Amino acid sequence: MPVILALVPAFEQRIGQRVIEGNDTAGALEHGFVGGKRFDHAILPTGIVDALAAKG
Repeated sequence: MPVILALVPAFEQRIGQRVIEGNDTAGALEHGFVGGKRFDHAILPTGIVDALAAKG
């Protein structure tokens, strides 16, 4: 995560928008997706991605 956070200031300046970073367990992120929480970008373990894809 430190690498991503180091890139945030330059990315925000380039796109002109604020980045809101969040960090949680893979299970909590999966529940967020299933519950309808919206993400512009998420970094997830392969197992979670496969489980979400199987659910459709």
